[in-house]
Amino acid sequence: MVQTSVLLQAITQGIFLGGVFSLIAVGLTLVFGVMRILNFAHGELVSLGMYGAYLLFVAVGVDPYLGALVSIPVFLLAGAVIYRTLLQPILSAPEDMQLVMTFGLMIVLSNLTLLLFGADLHNIRIAFLDRIWATPFGSFRVGLLLAFVTSVTVLGALLWLIRYTDTGKAIRATADDRRGALVVGLNVQRVYLTAFALSVACAGIAGATLAGFLPVTPGRGVQFVLVAIVVVVLGGMGSFLGSLVGGLVVGLSQSVGEIFLPGTLSAALSLGLVIVILLVRPSGFFGARA
Repeated sequence: MVQTSVLLQAITQGIFLGGVFSLIAVGLTLVFGVMRILNFAHGELVSLGMYGAYLLFVAVGVDPYLGALVSIPVFLLAGAVIYRTLLQPILSAPEDMQLVMTFGLMIVLSNLTLLLFGADLHNIRIAFLDRIWATPFGSFRVGLLLAFVTSVTVLGALLWLIRYTDTGKAIRATADDRRGALVVGLNVQRVYLTAFALSVACAGIAGATLAGFLPVTPGRGVQFVLVAIVVVVLGGMGSFLGSLVGGLVVGLSQSVGEIFLPGTLSAALSLGLVIVILLVRPSGFFGARA
């Protein structure tokens, strides 16, 4: 019989993890919703965010959450460069070519981090991040709590940008109807560039926050992109709200699943949920029905 306090702690921890998963997935769904491209390299960009935070910590002693702030312009610029050099030239090509391009970029980034940083595991050791914060809902590492707060703050800022600014309105208009956006004079190429740059910035920030409580090691990119795809499929491809809800569902399923399931089966629980959702509602929680 599972104690109520243990279950409560697992639920709260799942919500904290889910917030970070939502930030990772929002970047992926933003690109898919606007450009109809599934970016397989998204997980490796999250991994680069972790390495960036690690480098800032080693070089100048910056903690990963300040590092996340510093990384924003760097990853925005990186996103713009990737879009201009790799994606814009093949936008009119068949969709398969764009998938192959992002898959190739994933392999290149994965091998690049392995070449530059080796296969060793790196940790960011800061005393206050390792402290345990006792609450009525359980005890948690401060690093995990700060990762959740940072992720929710960034998600709120992104939601405000998309709902209330001219840039956000252009992104929504292009996602809804690309031809209509062209007819009313929107610069669709600029919208694509902005959406992709914002997506990469989300990945970089998520990576920096993860470095506050997870070891930095090669090979995590595949894990992150799988989590993002699971979240996006659950929530609905291209749905901002769906990514928020899907992230929480995946976080809760993994955290609570560890109590009831042996070994690594808890990680497979979210994949089982995806299968069920695809059978019952193929468009996900908030996706548009075909």
